[in-house]
Amino acid sequence: MWIPRFSHGEGCLFAEFRKICTMKRRILLWLCPILVLFFGVGLYAVWLFNQLGGSIDVILRENYQSVLAGQQMKESSERMDSGLSFALGGEEQRGRELFNGNAPVFQESLQKELNNITLPGEGELADKIRDAESRYQALARTFWERSDPDARRKMYFSELLPLFTEIKNNAQEVIRINQENMVQADHRDKSEHQFHPRHWAPAGVWCRLSNLARVRIAAGHS
Repeated sequence: MWIPRFSHGEGCLFAEFRKICTMKRRILLWLCPILVLFFGVGLYAVWLFNQLGGSIDVILRENYQSVLAGQQMKESSERMDSGLSFALGGEEQRGRELFNGNAPVFQESLQKELNNITLPGEGELADKIRDAESRYQALARTFWERSDPDARRKMYFSELLPLFTEIKNNAQEVIRINQENMVQADHRDKSEHQFHPRHWAPAGVWCRLSNLARVRIAAGHS
């Protein structure tokens, strides 16, 4: 039986070729799980980004709705107050139209705020606005029923104006706390999640495996 024989130089080349092939197989065997893990880390990062973005969106949406409700309550209450002022100035019809046109707007905005309580103390503010508005509307009905200018003026400055001021200030406080929470929640969410070590644990695993792979590959070369 004929057995091929190699010269000394050819045998060294063949051994070197086998060594290179073995090294390539080792590299591929180590790179495959690392690539799979790298792909998994990428998917995890996308999922984490969506989770954080979703939570921020919810906070911003809820707070923004309260800010809008507070602004609408302020504006409609100011127009109702202007309606009373027009009546005191002799513009009865114009004053009634302005008051009656904005009373439903205020009620609608107040109801939106009552249905969107998300912050500590916000419920108490909304309740104060509701109670003050209820008294305000009752006094306004009496105001419109009276025809004596002096009696109207006394009621306006002693009762209606202080209630309007209270309503407006509480509506502004609703706006303030929600605007502040929008800013604080954004900063808090970024600081707690974006750089928290537990969220990037897969990346740490990938780095360790990459280092281990380089050590094994270097050992294979030696």
